[in-house]
Amino acid sequence: ANADFTRGGIVLNSCGWIEDFGLQMLKAAIRDFAVDVIVVMGSDSLYAHLRSEYQHIRTEFVPTSSGIIPRSK
Repeated sequence: ANADFTRGGIVLNSCGWIEDFGLQMLKAAIRDFAVDVIVVMGSDSLYAHLRSEYQHIRTEFVPTSSGIIPRSK
């Protein structure tokens, strides 16, 4: 097989839905896509939760940049 086609990637964007059913869906995606790196942007609590639950997966945190204003729900 061509080495260029043996690796790939995907971004699973939760769109901020990280509680209750949204968290369940995120965990299902992590499992179903056999994720090997998790990057959490801006949510300390989600980062702590995923890092604790998926100790076998590399988990990184990226803080929210200053000046970012969350949209209303």
